[in-house]
Amino acid sequence: MDAQTPFDPVPARDRVGLPLRSLTADVAHELSNQLGCLVLLPDLMMNSLSPDSPLAKDLNQIRRAAHRIDELATHLSLLSQDSNEREIVNLNRAAQHTLDDESLTALLKEGGGTVMSRWNEQVCPVLGSTDWVALVAGILVRNALDAKPGGCATLSTETRVITDVMDGWEPIPAGSYAVLTASDDGPPLSALQKEKLFEPYFTHSLGRKSTSGLGLAVVRQLARRMGAFIHVRSIETGNRVDIYFPTAGAPHPAAPPSTVRDRVLVVDDREEQRTVISRLLRRFGYRVASVCGGSETVAYLETNGAELVVMDISLRRDREGLDLHRDIRTRWPDIKVLLMSGHPREVYADVLGRAGDCPFLKKPFRSEELFAAVDALLPAPLRPE
Repeated sequence: MDAQTPFDPVPARDRVGLPLRSLTADVAHELSNQLGCLVLLPDLMMNSLSPDSPLAKDLNQIRRAAHRIDELATHLSLLSQDSNEREIVNLNRAAQHTLDDESLTALLKEGGGTVMSRWNEQVCPVLGSTDWVALVAGILVRNALDAKPGGCATLSTETRVITDVMDGWEPIPAGSYAVLTASDDGPPLSALQKEKLFEPYFTHSLGRKSTSGLGLAVVRQLARRMGAFIHVRSIETGNRVDIYFPTAGAPHPAAPPSTVRDRVLVVDDREEQRTVISRLLRRFGYRVASVCGGSETVAYLETNGAELVVMDISLRRDREGLDLHRDIRTRWPDIKVLLMSGHPREVYADVLGRAGDCPFLKKPFRSEELFAAVDALLPAPLRPE
């Protein structure tokens, strides 16, 4: 954005009282933590059942319900957040994360429809957060799929220069923008639908409803925090939502990975979480130890070392987990860290952005997600228990 263009990332009409935001974030975080065992324990139980067992169907239903509740908790957590830290983001790469997500593949397999992408390779980098952009793209594409049963959603990018204030869904100042567009082939939106589109629980769905009901409200909130603007319009073939991101400079290269082995330390202040995660990792063949807090982690690493620390970033209080994450990266830079939290990764986007690309698991997660994350960081176990 030009220096002379005034901009308030959180307009007065979008501001919520800080005590309410804090309470909402705490409730969402606690809800996600409680769901952790509800998702992982069915995985343990499924291992002892035959594929055609009637109980397997019930356990899968429990897992699906838990994940839907977790999506709602994730969106509540993001709506309560008050950070607008920004970093340089490759818009194409961030949006592509959405199309590679297994949950989207499962959604298309279950409900039909298609998703297309048109990436402009010359699109400028933007100011924002890779995780936030990916989440925005994911919500937009699911909303586009909901607009018409079996319909088509398209994600695309381009660079645009606006020479005067543009009258979009909201006024868009003059400037250079990288634009993320999501379009559908559903019926045209009415003027009232366009006005209410980003309100909580408003929907123009004609068939399935694949989001929590807060998704587009989250899009609006995250766009505000990244200094982006929204434009909604009907086109000949359906509708489209454009997110105008301020352009930025070139992105920083990623740090090269370090060599790892197979000793894992699980850090979580909730005993039931430590226990079930440790059991799953041992079943996967890894040597595992567990501790409950920051000081215990430091004492363990000083004495025993580790190749990977799987840690909850919200230990007892947020500050302890963040301090421990910083200390590990400073004192033991060769140790891999896999972060977990009941909060979504986007809540920590500013911290993780400054610390590098640290792997992250949002609680609750399935055993397959845990195994895939650990397997990506460590080689095959050498000394299984």
